Amino acid sequence: MNNQPAMRSHLNTLLFAASLAFANTASAQEPATTPTKTMELAKSGTLVIDVREPEELAQLAYDVPNLVNIPLADVAKRANEIPKDKPVIVVCRSGGRSAEAVAELQKLGYSNLTSLEGGLYAWQEAGMPVKKNGTPPAGCCAGGKANANCTPEQKAAGCCSGAPKAAAPAPADKKTEKKN
Repeated sequence: MNNQPAMRSHLNTLLFAASLAFANTASAQEPATTPTKTMELAKSGTLVIDVREPEELAQLAYDVPNLVNIPLADVAKRANEIPKDKPVIVVCRSGGRSAEAVAELQKLGYSNLTSLEGGLYAWQEAGMPVKKNGTPPAGCCAGGKANANCTPEQKAAGCCSGAPKAAAPAPADKKTEKKN
């Protein structure tokens, strides 16, 4: 009794079904973007939706144009404020809530959505501009002048081009002073 052909056929069927399931799961995930790309897109008019709570934004917020705050709990009921025909970037603190919001919006028929990978943590790590307590902190571009502390990401995003933006330098870019 040789059942190898039957077993092989059954195994191939299982593998095919598993690959279809994986493909469907992968395609359901939203594409992610980087802090630099998010800044570039926001500057060109792309809507950025921060799904954190208002009190979180009051403490520390993205300093980016075209930002709207719609807390995660309100996304479905405020979906009419979000265009279906234009790209939208969804952001939060770490990427978890933005992924939830994207999934919710996809259920409502949205397809042109992107999530900032790593959220505000990645944004700050890249040295991108933030507002603390509603105001941009002094730093790399304080006064609109580029200086030696500008990171490549900040320069690529236009922060250190002489524009009147303020951004804290990335931790790796801070220079330590030696005492004599």
